[in-house]
Amino acid sequence: MKVKICTIVFVVMAVSLAYAGSAAPTFHFFQYPGSMSTHFYGVSNNNVGVGGYLDSNGAQHGFMVTQAGKFTTIDNPNGMTYLEGINSSGTIVGYYIDSSSNYFAFMYVNGVFTNIGPPGGSQTLAFGINDNGVISGEYLDPTTGMDEGFTFDGTNYQTVLGPVSGAPALVYGTNVHGISTVQWGDSSGNTESSLYNGTAYKTVNVPGAVDSYIHGIDAAGDAVYSWSDSQGVFHGAALVGGKMTVFDAPGCTGGTYADSINDHHVIAGVCHVGTSVSKGFYITY
Repeated sequence: MKVKICTIVFVVMAVSLAYAGSAAPTFHFFQYPGSMSTHFYGVSNNNVGVGGYLDSNGAQHGFMVTQAGKFTTIDNPNGMTYLEGINSSGTIVGYYIDSSSNYFAFMYVNGVFTNIGPPGGSQTLAFGINDNGVISGEYLDPTTGMDEGFTFDGTNYQTVLGPVSGAPALVYGTNVHGISTVQWGDSSGNTESSLYNGTAYKTVNVPGAVDSYIHGIDAAGDAVYSWSDSQGVFHGAALVGGKMTVFDAPGCTGGTYADSINDHHVIAGVCHVGTSVSKGFYITY
């Protein structure tokens, strides 16, 4: 494992934007120092974030960042590292890609990486972990040949198949009340989004989207999305208090992606500047 620590001062930009909350949100942009590209994927209820970056040589790394702006590089020794989620106890989940392009989900606790994934599955990815320690992700089921979602409570794995039989699915996040965000493929080859309570699905797509990718969910049931329009351009969206609001981060001409939301009105995401450069952002609302 490789660990490197550095600090950076956040660049803050306030914008006027119609939003579901009472006040206009503020976008805070940042990049890992010296990186070519930065992706911000997860934020805990302690306002600690995780993500990934490309260094000056184009190598992929994972990072953790505190609210004070202290960055720590966290690399799985077995491959390219992507850190996707973190909970209040500091447990991190993500995945690495080995030299044969195989994907392995892991959790990271107190400096130790542990591979996770449903028994017999392959190509596993972990996207989120809640404050109850429940991990969400996806894997390839060799018996069906399909990508399927899963949750893992530390003891038992639960496969999540999605609302349509035979369609690929993944679980991006699960809140402390057991509500999961599920992405699944429809018969037209588009991606749809549902909330799943363990028994029933409620499909909630971004209105007008070609593809809706539901991501993080908080304890209140508010969720964030990335979605694509008819031109293939990506935007962010938030479902807050039952109201859907779409948004674009200023200057992000290559697309806006919203990935995580915590219980304290913070949304984390990625801003693509053109086609090859990205930076992380978070919104307070």
